[in-house]
Amino acid sequence: MPTTKQHKFVARKLAEILNSTDMQKILDREHDIGELTTKLLAYNSPDLFGRKPSPADMEEAQITDLDLSTFLFALSERNAVINIPTYERSGNMRTNTRDRVISKDNRHGKINKLVAHKDFLNFSLGMTDYNVIRDGEKVGAPRTFTVVKHGEWYDGWKRIEFSPDKNEKEFIEKFQLAYPNGSIVFKNFVMPEKRFSVYSLNYFLLKSLIKRLKSDQKYYNDAKADLLEKGFKYPVSGEGAKQDWGGSFTDGKVKSVKTDALNFEVDIPDFEGEYPAYSENQISLVEVTKKARDIQYKVIPALAYHTRCIEYAFYKHNLKHFNEERLPSWISGTSFEEFTPEGKRTTWNRLIYGQRKPGELGFAIRYRLYEKSARVSAET
Repeated sequence: MPTTKQHKFVARKLAEILNSTDMQKILDREHDIGELTTKLLAYNSPDLFGRKPSPADMEEAQITDLDLSTFLFALSERNAVINIPTYERSGNMRTNTRDRVISKDNRHGKINKLVAHKDFLNFSLGMTDYNVIRDGEKVGAPRTFTVVKHGEWYDGWKRIEFSPDKNEKEFIEKFQLAYPNGSIVFKNFVMPEKRFSVYSLNYFLLKSLIKRLKSDQKYYNDAKADLLEKGFKYPVSGEGAKQDWGGSFTDGKVKSVKTDALNFEVDIPDFEGEYPAYSENQISLVEVTKKARDIQYKVIPALAYHTRCIEYAFYKHNLKHFNEERLPSWISGTSFEEFTPEGKRTTWNRLIYGQRKPGELGFAIRYRLYEKSARVSAET
């Protein structure tokens, strides 16, 4: 029997996303996106106390369905002091020449951020590690500790210790998350339900915003290069003076392994409008340098952590579990198709949402899953 052709259907808000106020701000270089960035960061911040997780039961070998990423985010928001009793380095074997680690056990300090790798399915927590002495006298220095590596729990750590505050204690007791010994066991780093979030309006906005921020960063870096070429210099001291970040050295042996890498991109129309002009003076040099650094090291990583959690759920609970790109109920009659951007050699899997006008590249999401070499500790 002949099959009936299914008509393409994409939820209206998603199909008309380019007309949304938020998207118009992203596409316009003349529009400041600071307020939008703050809004999207707040919207995507996991709400631990809004969750209703299942209880844990040691006798029944039952583990709560609360995901670790949500719990860690709550701890990082209040800069909780945590302790990692034992930890084996996972692969980043570069050490700052200004630092000395007094003990590799009981790494403790204030957790201040969560970090995701841009290619590999790796997630880490960042903290001020009080086991590190900087410059011979300062106690504490930034360190990251891998929690998920290559899509699975990293076996270089066994547990993370913390003292819950009043709200966390009440939450843990209310939903019976802990075993009698006080431990909470997590099955998932990201809740499986996020596997369909790659198709959401929110995800498309996040990825588009990151794309715009990368354009902003390039503009500020180009402005910095222009000002330096014209002879302007940084202050010798005070605000804006160049900092000594220290050198680094290789600590321990490393090896190369092949592992999955996953990249996602969005196709959107070209940005329009012009960036505001900058003055040619030392003050502008300091300002554009700071803006470029903040975007690269603070803003984009904070946004990218949320998109990588969504992409990780898609990878683990969609691609790997079902071995296919399952679509949500709000998209039907279409599928991912192979796509090679003009002038490029890399082939992606692309899902087109729509097209603004004839002859213009359709707006879409696309991904590629491939193998890539990763440097890891030779001892793991």
